[in-house]
Formats: sequence, C-alpha cells, structure tokens
Amino acid sequence: MIFVMRRFAKWFVMAYNIGMKQKKVLVVGGGLAGLSAVAFLRKYGFETILLEKNDHCGGLARSFERKGFTWDAGPRALIDGGIIGPLLERLGLELPMVPSRVSVGIGNDMIHVESRDSINDYKALLERARPGSKGDVDRIIRRIQDVMKDMDVLYGIENPMIYSPLKHPLWLFGIFLPWSLRFIATIGKIYRFF
Repeated sequence: MIFVMRRFAKWFVMAYNIGMKQKKVLVVGGGLAGLSAVAFLRKYGFETILLEKNDHCGGLARSFERKGFTWDAGPRALIDGGIIGPLLERLGLELPMVPSRVSVGIGNDMIHVESRDSINDYKALLERARPGSKGDVDRIIRRIQDVMKDMDVLYGIENPMIYSPLKHPLWLFGIFLPWSLRFIATIGKIYRFF
C-alpha cells in the first residue's frame, strides 16, 4: 500500500511539473480513459488533441445494433465501479443514467434481475429447472451471495484515483484507509478461492 501511494505521489509531482511547462497535450485513444483525460486537461486549461483509430469514441463502452437487437459491446456496470459518478461530478456534468436490465433464463423460463433480492427469483428458477437438486442450488446461491459481498467491498468507495487524497485528508483517513484494509482482506480471500 505504501509503495502504491509513493508511486502515485511521484507520478502526481511529475505530471504537475510537466503541466507547468507545457500547455499542449496529445492523448492517444478515445476510450473512457482518453476522453476523461481530455476533459480534465481541458478543464485545467490545456490544449488537447485526441487521436482515435476508430470512427467513433468510447472504446469498449458502446452499443451496436444487429438484426433488430441492441448489443452492449463493453462494460455494463459503469456506475458501480465508482468511477463515472465521481468523474462527472468533478467535471461539473450531469448525465442521466439509464438502468441496464439483465435477464436470465433456462429454456423458456425467464427472470428479470431488478435488484439484489432477485437472487431469490434466480434460486426458484434453478430449482424449477433442476428439481431434486436443492442442495446443489443452495451451494450455488451461497457462492453468489459471497461474491456479492466481495463486490460490495471491492466497489465500496468511489475510485480513489478520482479524488485528490492530499486535498481531502478526512476522506483519506476516514474512508480510504479503513476501506483499504477490507479491500486487501477481500482480495486475499478471492485469491485463495482460485
């Protein structure tokens, strides 16, 4: 953890020093990271040029249509990752978020995942599909619930790279450091599972 913080601090000082001397920046790649970099650089007065190899920006975060269906080509859970919300907030932008529905089915039996409580619907779906396999279904559901708890920790705070920890010491000591301990323990648990 200390190594990561030191490395971040060195990167921050280097970027700050470069920024004081140069006001023109070339950003390669128009994915979420490239677009975010351009937005922040422009916000702080830098002239930017964005190079993108495709005929559209967004990288993997895009949708396309085929045979009357809309397909997501990239990440679905942009909000849950703790990145998009804080980025938009820091840039002073408001963007309406459209819920992304997930459906799960076996044969013609289909459920719509609306919330965490939908796990009960999923359990019933599995039990209908595999009568007499209650023990196996229970084990699957317990494992999914364990993963959900792990995800709560992994995505339990806004992405720390979005904040300026040195400018927000209460956030650093009151939220980030306690979360870091839970994060490290969770990563260890996940690593042991695999």
